[in-house]
Amino acid sequence: MTSSPPSTRNATPPSPATAARKGLFMAWEPGAPHTRDRLVPVARTGARGFRVNGFLRLGPEHPDLTADHLAFLRDAAGVGLRVAWRGRLEGIDHTPLRHLDPPRDEEGKPAWPVPPRPLLTLRRGPGFVLVEDNRDGTIRRTVVDRPGEVAALVTPELGRVREDHLAPAAARSVRALAEQGFFASVCGHWLALPVRFRYARS
Repeated sequence: MTSSPPSTRNATPPSPATAARKGLFMAWEPGAPHTRDRLVPVARTGARGFRVNGFLRLGPEHPDLTADHLAFLRDAAGVGLRVAWRGRLEGIDHTPLRHLDPPRDEEGKPAWPVPPRPLLTLRRGPGFVLVEDNRDGTIRRTVVDRPGEVAALVTPELGRVREDHLAPAAARSVRALAEQGFFASVCGHWLALPVRFRYARS
């Protein structure tokens, strides 16, 4: 049985002065909307990132919250924001997630080394995307140019989507990308893994 995720509240971007007073990290409520329109103004305040409220236990008991939070880590990285959060991934293989900011346990120990920068990135070109994967310490560059796979990587609605909500053609593209390590199946959702840079501070 799936229990309900915690209630959510909207996060309001701080002023630059407020961000400075709070160590450049602003509070974030788990599950709050994290569209580009919400994240970019935060990056432009000069804040370093977010400090997530509470201790999160992510896994099959909270599938929607789990997929949403992992997508939040990816999208925050895309506008240059770090995420400090406490919690645990339960029943989830975190190997493909090590390019994202890790959870810390009750003693403050990270579940995996904090990446110095995004280690799996996506840049869009005319009719293709370039994925750079440095998760294992060796840079691997992949050009994705099949239209369905390009769409799967750059369409926001497909960045985190329930597996049973995908049309057959989109599902085939996502599975092909999963075989390359660019999508992961997490608690009944497909999650796009590459961080897409948005140049929010310009």
